[in-house]
This record gives sequence, C-alpha cells and structure tokens, in this order.
Amino acid sequence: MSEVIEYRGEKIPVGWYREQYAGFKNEDGSPYFTPEKLEVEVQKKVLQRKKDIGRFTGARFDKNQGYRLTFYLREHQLFPKAFETKIEDHQATLIVRKLLRHFGKKYAAKSLRVRFRGNKQSGAVGWGIRLSHNPSIGLICHEVAHIFHRRHDKKLMRVMGRMIAYCEKKGYAS
Repeated sequence: MSEVIEYRGEKIPVGWYREQYAGFKNEDGSPYFTPEKLEVEVQKKVLQRKKDIGRFTGARFDKNQGYRLTFYLREHQLFPKAFETKIEDHQATLIVRKLLRHFGKKYAAKSLRVRFRGNKQSGAVGWGIRLSHNPSIGLICHEVAHIFHRRHDKKLMRVMGRMIAYCEKKGYAS
C-alpha cells in the first residue's frame, strides 16, 4: 500500500493515510469507517494536504491572506539573524515600547499590553501584543508591525524590515 501522489513537487502518501484510517476501531473492535466512508476521509485528507502545499508554494487559495504561510517563510529567509536572536521577556517589553515610540505610536507605547504565553502562537490586536517566552527580535518586530498594518503583504514586510534595521542599529539584535 505505497500509493503516492506527486503534487507540485511534494509527495502525498495516500496509501499511508488509507492504512491509518483503516486502523481506527470502535469500542467493540469493529472498523470505525465503512469502505465508502474510508475513501471519503482519505480524499478529504489528500485535498487538505494539497491545500497546505499550495499555501507554501504561493498559490492563491484564500480570499484574504492567501499568502500568509509563504510570508512567514520569506521573512525567515530575509532576516535570519533577527529570528535567531532570542531575548528575555522584560527586555522584549522594553523593545516593544521603544519601537512603538520611535515609529510614531506614542499613545500605544503607554497603553498597549504585552503578554507572554508559553510557546503558543503570538499575535497582535489593537489593545495588546501576545508573545511567546524568550521571543526573537524578528517575532517582536513582526507583531509590532501588525499594530501599523494588519495584512501579511509587502507593506508589512517593509515596516518590519525598518524595525529590524532599527533594532540592529541600537544593538538589540547583537
């Protein structure tokens, strides 16, 4: 059962998905999926995998922010040093405030909340920024840039690049 589909240079292991779903059992030991339902689930999984591959290769899959995952990949390629440099939480809070003040959001520098949540997803909303513990300079600049621009596009990349350059100039990323 080594059936494999090649899609945009990536291999999708259809046979492996089929074996996994066939292994699901009910409490009494009977198969969880009927043969028809099994094929439907496998096809759903294959379509989801194709969608994921399309996200990384830059295909337009979504009306809003269709290139988001490609954006993350691109920023790591453009600013590798910034994403490797980890700093402490207290220092991260100070850098957020300094970036906001320097780039023209002085009111936000005073009132914006900076919170840390384990190694969960980071994010920015109008009232606060959520970062993982010991964030990188690149992550901080990415989330602060969202205060200025919401979408993952060239403008956000430009704002983020200016912030990373500022951090390097001030010696935060060293």
